Amino acid sequence: MGLKWENIDLEEKTISVIQTRIYSGGFGVYEDTPKTAKSVRKISIPQERVTLLKQLKLQEDKRRILIGTKWIESGAVFQNDFGAPLYPNRMYVWFQNFLKENGLRRITMHQLRHTHASLLSYLNMDKVQISQRLGHSQLSTTMNIYTHLFEETDQLISDKMSEEFFRLVRKMDRKNRIYTKFAPC
Repeated sequence: MGLKWENIDLEEKTISVIQTRIYSGGFGVYEDTPKTAKSVRKISIPQERVTLLKQLKLQEDKRRILIGTKWIESGAVFQNDFGAPLYPNRMYVWFQNFLKENGLRRITMHQLRHTHASLLSYLNMDKVQISQRLGHSQLSTTMNIYTHLFEETDQLISDKMSEEFFRLVRKMDRKNRIYTKFAPC
């Protein structure tokens, strides 16, 4: 919720994570830096997100013109109709409504982060890269939270390697009529 337009480079296709926007019962809504120095980071985004962000910016520009002098120049990406930053829990409420309207299982925003980590693991991304993308201060944090993912991915890699190896052996066997006995590893 702390994302501002100045943190997005649409040409370079990156987002700089440099602040958060949170609500605290004792303080109200405030902006702060992320939890750790490693949480401050630059992440790449795909072209599809760049296109969506350009559309969002165009919508904002149209609203700014319509609102005129009542426009609040906050620079926030997630804003209300007058340009002020959205209240921190609004995204959660919107997301829950989206899930319900589309017949999807209820999950939290933080679970999206776990989904992101799961997809990166499934794509066989390096654990250090995953840790950096998530903004963890130490690789051990990533390993402690996502150990089960890496174990599942490791088994998937093993299964795929075995499948590919035996596919090649069968292909070679048909081509060369070579018969080989294999002992389990």
